[in-house]
Parts: sequence; structure tokens; C-alpha cells
Amino acid sequence: MIAQSDFIFLNLPLKGYKKDEDIRYALSENELHLEVRDRSAPNKVRRLCQTLNKQIDVAQSEIMLLVDFVSVKLAKLERG
Repeated sequence: MIAQSDFIFLNLPLKGYKKDEDIRYALSENELHLEVRDRSAPNKVRRLCQTLNKQIDVAQSEIMLLVDFVSVKLAKLERG
């Protein structure tokens, strides 16, 4: 995990997944939910459900599905 002034980055190594078939995700103001089908074991799904300590700006946050990992970019919510 990398924290900067406006963003928090989380990279998850996931070798061998197919981004069109094996992954589902959801992001809300205070929760990250990720499900990935495990190709090494039949009918097995790995889940990550994380309640965040502080709210995030969902519109500026993003989840990028890359070749061998998933990159999560969370935008900190500006209080004003």
C-alpha cells in the first residue's frame, strides 16, 4: 500500500486471472469488495471485503485490471 497526500494505492498480485471472466468488484464511499475466481482450484473464489477507516471520493477512485495484478486507487475525500 502506498499513501500520498490525495490518493492511496493498493496493488494485489493475481497471476493467471482473466479480467473478463474471473473478477468482480464494487467500491463505495466506505467499502471495497473484490472477488476473484481461483483457477488453481475448481469452484473456489477468493474474496476481499474491506471496510475503510475514512470515506473516499468514489468518482475519482478507480480499480484497474492489469495483466498480473489489480491496482486500486482510492481518492481521499476532501473535507471543506
